[in-house]
Amino acid sequence: IAQGGKRTILVDTDLRRPVLHQVFGLPNAVGVTNALLMPEGSDLTPFLQQTEVDNLWLLASGPLPPNPSELLGSHRMAELMKELRAEAEMLVFDSPPTLAVTDAAVLARQVDGVLLVVESAKTREAAAKRAAQGLLKVNANVLGVAVNRIAYRLAGSHYYYYDYYQNKDDGSSDGDGSEGSGKSSRKRGQSKTSGDPSQPAAAGTFATSQLRSPGPSAPDNVV
Repeated sequence: IAQGGKRTILVDTDLRRPVLHQVFGLPNAVGVTNALLMPEGSDLTPFLQQTEVDNLWLLASGPLPPNPSELLGSHRMAELMKELRAEAEMLVFDSPPTLAVTDAAVLARQVDGVLLVVESAKTREAAAKRAAQGLLKVNANVLGVAVNRIAYRLAGSHYYYYDYYQNKDDGSSDGDGSEGSGKSSRKRGQSKTSGDPSQPAAAGTFATSQLRSPGPSAPDNVV
C-alpha cells in the first residue's frame, strides 16, 4: 500500500506482545498507549515514527497496559482512529491472535474490514472456521484470508518467512520491563468513521490479527 504511493500508518494494537517496532528496528518507548492518554485533538506527530519504507509510518504499541481490551474498545480509541485517519490515506492495525484473547474481536467492531491471517500447514481448518465465525458474530466485515509462514524453495535451499515473533524475549517493549512469548498468526481490518458499520472511513484503514498454531499433534485438516 505504502509502496503504491499511499501515505500509510501501521498501528501496533497488540498491547500484550508487540513486535512491529522490532520488525522496523524502532523504539517502543511511546506509542498507542501514550496517545490514548492525550486529550482529543492532540498533535500525534511525536508518536509517529517514519520507517525505511517510503510513505510508511509506525505507531508502536508503547508501554504495555494492564487492560488492553478495555483500551481498544474505549471511546478514546475510537477518537484516536479518527485522528489518525486525518494523517494518512490508509491505516493498518495489527492485533493479537484472534482465538487467544478478545482484543481482536474488540478491534474488529471498529474497523471497516478484517483480513484473517493463518499459518501455512499449521492452522487447523476447524480453528480457522471458528475464528472467522467469531469475527462474524461481532459483525466484522471479513474481507478474506491470507496465508503466512510459507516455505519457499529457492536455489536448492528452503527460505521461511515468519511474520511474527518466535521467542519470549522478542515481545518485550522498551522501558516497561515486560516480556512476550512466541505467537503464531494474525487478523487485518479497516476502521469506521462512526458507529454505523455501513459508513466507510474517509481514509482507508486496515488491521491485522492471527490464529495460534495447534499443539504438537498433527491435525487431519490444516490450512
